[in-house]
Amino acid sequence: MVRETFAFSAVPDDDYVMVKYTLTNLTAAPVTDLHIGEILDVDVASPGQNSVAFIAAGELAQTTSLGTTVSHGHILLSDPVTSYRGFCSAGGGCPNSDPATLAGWFDFLSGGIVGLGPIGPSDSRELLTTAPVDIPAGGSRVLFTALVGGDDPADLSVNVAAARAKFAALPQAAKDPVLATGVEVSFRKFKAFSQGAAVATLTFGSPAEASLFDGRNVGCGEVSPRQTSVARSKATLKFNVTDFDTERIRDGDRIACGGKLTDGTLYGGTTILTVKQKLMPVTRLTSIGQNLGPTWSPDGNSIAFVSDRAGLRSIWRMDLAAGEASAVQLTAGGGFFSSERNPDWSPDGSTIAFSRDGGIFTVPAAGGAETQLTGTSGFDQDPRWSPDGSQIAFQRGQSVGFPFGNHIWTMSAAGEIASGVPAVAIATNGGLDIQPEWATDRLLYFTRSAGDVGIFSVDPLDPEPGTAALRVTPDEGTGNRHPAISPDGNTLAFLSSSSAGVEIVLQDLGTGEHTIVPLDTPVSLFLASTNQNIEFSPDGRQILFAASSHVYVVDISKLK
Repeated sequence: MVRETFAFSAVPDDDYVMVKYTLTNLTAAPVTDLHIGEILDVDVASPGQNSVAFIAAGELAQTTSLGTTVSHGHILLSDPVTSYRGFCSAGGGCPNSDPATLAGWFDFLSGGIVGLGPIGPSDSRELLTTAPVDIPAGGSRVLFTALVGGDDPADLSVNVAAARAKFAALPQAAKDPVLATGVEVSFRKFKAFSQGAAVATLTFGSPAEASLFDGRNVGCGEVSPRQTSVARSKATLKFNVTDFDTERIRDGDRIACGGKLTDGTLYGGTTILTVKQKLMPVTRLTSIGQNLGPTWSPDGNSIAFVSDRAGLRSIWRMDLAAGEASAVQLTAGGGFFSSERNPDWSPDGSTIAFSRDGGIFTVPAAGGAETQLTGTSGFDQDPRWSPDGSQIAFQRGQSVGFPFGNHIWTMSAAGEIASGVPAVAIATNGGLDIQPEWATDRLLYFTRSAGDVGIFSVDPLDPEPGTAALRVTPDEGTGNRHPAISPDGNTLAFLSSSSAGVEIVLQDLGTGEHTIVPLDTPVSLFLASTNQNIEFSPDGRQILFAASSHVYVVDISKLK
């Protein structure tokens, strides 16, 4: 539905506003026996001092204020009134109160002229309806109403007559449904979470209508484009739309486009934009048990991951070419709270680091004896090897001492136990710093869950790294977490939560541009946003992730 408003400044048309509603049936089936109308809640004075009545002679719903002559009303201009109700809040002294159920509202819409009035004084409302109305598949139906004011009932009557006369004099183009009959939009890239660009197509009812198109008056969502280029082809127009002032737009979202033709006729508001994106192919790699936290081998031929396929959660290795038949269990596993988690493959491919029981461990990628790197009293998780393999960053939680809370630490790849050198806290000024990810030996990304969850960066060798963390992802949006850096260092991937769910987002570290990765398989990334990692393939063409208890890979090579 789209609403258009007609207001006039000159007498006798300055005491009413006409409202046009265009209802469009976007389905493939007709809508029949529809009851459409308008509910008005006019508080002329204080809410408890209003009285409502139906003036049958003029099909006028009238509201007056107790003790005054001021009157307001609303009328249907394009259709006869088939139903009227005056009603108020329950207990307000009127026979018809707000319906409590949908069935009750249907009775209001279809019950005919009920309660001529006056009703009140109370906090009153009025409903005018016309029925039955049919809308064919793909068709539209227009309802015109007017909201009218008056100094007294006689003045109100004069203004009602003026509104009816004005409606009768309107050109037919103004009374018809808005002109645009179909709109498609296709876009993918975003410079920020609240901005976007699109190429839209409007199809008008005829070439003559399309010839009246003025690109300067087009708007989609809440924004009119600064510049619109138009390519004409019969009744179809393609134009660029930029800077959508809306949340991130994804496949299946709908946005209304509208504008004004050069003859002043409004168009397009009833047509809904359906986003069409080129979806990136997703392949599921696991099918047995619950599988979490995957990580690539440096050569890209294998993955390590957590799985309970043998009973207890443990670290497994799988050759991608051979599939699940090649899966090998590397650790014995444990219960939910003592299980292995957060595996990460060393740069030389020989070793896999993981966490268990609050400590960091390693195991040979080929299988063998485990090595414990830290104690199990510090709640250590999420080990990540530095690019040169000399250090491991991890998340450590401390309930006593400094730094209190969860923060990012680094240690020698040999570990605290073997080297005797304690780990160093490098990010300490956030309430909850987790999920480290190396970009270079001098640049480390991590998630800071303090207020608005976002990705930050820090130089692990900075003399005072705890105070030098910089925000990388924008302030807009919430729940940006699990950073992953592309092999060329130019793109940051992360999981982002919004009201629409959790998505994989790519950020160009040079321009700040954001791209949502549209998956061709509907998977829930909700759990992936809380306890797992995502990771680029060594060639940067794919992203590994886990969702809904399984490991997936999405091919992003054709995204840009």
